[in-house]
Amino acid sequence: MTVLNPRLAAVALWVPPASRVADVGTDHGYLPISLMETGRASQVIACDISEGPLDNARRNLETAGVAGVELRLGDGLGPVSQDEADCVCIAGMGGDLMVRIIEGAPWLRNADKLLLLQPMSAAEELRAYLYTAGYVIERERA
Repeated sequence: MTVLNPRLAAVALWVPPASRVADVGTDHGYLPISLMETGRASQVIACDISEGPLDNARRNLETAGVAGVELRLGDGLGPVSQDEADCVCIAGMGGDLMVRIIEGAPWLRNADKLLLLQPMSAAEELRAYLYTAGYVIERERA
């Protein structure tokens, strides 16, 4: 079983069971691995902008023996279509970059989409954007 750091564990805890998840900026792939191991996700699309992190994620998936995770190369949510994910996790990057990613995927405004965001900086910028763009912040954890 994959042990997540406290930051990613907090994100994983809020993923509804059996979700179809898009993990943006997957890096090492630990979040998708944990979500599949625990049944929090029925499938995961793990995206990253660079091949290197996807190679790391691929190795970690193989080592963990986890299936159901598809790795995709691309910027933000560009590699994901609106009918492929009902939960989107964006963790470990700046709030300003998260704003750009969210703006680039207008389908996130659908009421059936859950965003789980964990900014490393510019949280106040992200929060202000979400309010002005009409999103609802249901809960927060510091």
